[in-house]
Amino acid sequence: MDLTTLALIIRPVAGSRASYLWEQARRKEILRPHEKFLLDSMDVCEAAALIQKWRRTDLKHEHHSPLAVLAETLVRRKVKKHARLLFVQSIDKTLHPDDDSSYTDESTDGRYLLTAGTEAESEVERLQTIQAGKSLGGCTADLTVALEKVWDLGTCELSEASRSDVDYEDVRALLSAIALYREVFRTSLVHAGTAERDTPSISVILTPPSSPSPKDVQAHQALRKVLGASVFEMLPDADGDQEVDSLAMAVENARDSVVDMLVELRAASRRAHF
Repeated sequence: MDLTTLALIIRPVAGSRASYLWEQARRKEILRPHEKFLLDSMDVCEAAALIQKWRRTDLKHEHHSPLAVLAETLVRRKVKKHARLLFVQSIDKTLHPDDDSSYTDESTDGRYLLTAGTEAESEVERLQTIQAGKSLGGCTADLTVALEKVWDLGTCELSEASRSDVDYEDVRALLSAIALYREVFRTSLVHAGTAERDTPSISVILTPPSSPSPKDVQAHQALRKVLGASVFEMLPDADGDQEVDSLAMAVENARDSVVDMLVELRAASRRAHF
């Protein structure tokens, strides 16, 4: 029995001993990426709470050990967060406000503003999440590889899940929307964490031809369809996580912006024919 499993078992009756065992496991010299990611991300109390939450759901996991199940749950949660963030970054032009901007972190207009510090932190976490997901294998690895490809190349190759998998479908919808948005509007995106703070981001939308090709029409229809997924809706956060709530609001607002752009694009195309 590994130290993490033992720590989770004895935590209800020996909390301090469980914390000690968890810390000993974290200090092991040889850890797989997903094990290190989990142990560095939460303590034994947080892990126990996550296990209890998972047991109350019908979610199926590809692994059986408590540590692997926890890591898979955490990685999928982080992948969805980074996919949401990338979607907002792709559309929202107010993510990098000037120093004299009147907007603050307390803004209530739905913006999800990033400081230089949070950008760097997000970049590091994203890379760690991708490595952890790859080491888990299976569908979780597919999700992290897809996130990496969309971030770097703007292409999404995830197919529909063969089984009911809410996390998989949510991430697929987000990444597909990003790839389709870039295809439809030919967006030039400066990735978070790659641009200097004092260098203005360049995001140019080139209006497609007034007479779109069949391929363009297909892309427009696909984008409208994927934007109808529930992951783009502002839903109550079960964990009460304010950051997730703020990001979910930003995702919904960004989705609404894209819908408005598609409507205007269609109207402009019609006007061009008269």
